[in-house]
Amino acid sequence: MYNLKIDLTTEVHGYRLYVINYELFTDVYNQMTLRPMAQRDYAKEVQLLDCARKTFEDMTESHSKLTNLVNRIRSIDPSFQSPIQSINYLRVIR
Repeated sequence: MYNLKIDLTTEVHGYRLYVINYELFTDVYNQMTLRPMAQRDYAKEVQLLDCARKTFEDMTESHSKLTNLVNRIRSIDPSFQSPIQSINYLRVIR
């Protein structure tokens, strides 16, 4: 049980980093698209969107690991409170 909770804590921190990175990429992209058409660097925009997509995939994988760990802990301790809901609110809209 102790090792599962340590794994959960580590994965929660990793998930939070993915969320922060995804929000950063989204914020930067939104700033880039506010420029006039003649000043935009479309290659950089595509590169940034690719990074955001990869980060989102990693974030989804991390969320799956979190769900799996929570389910394993709950099979041992049914009263366990999951941290997933508290970290599951993104500041940006996907």
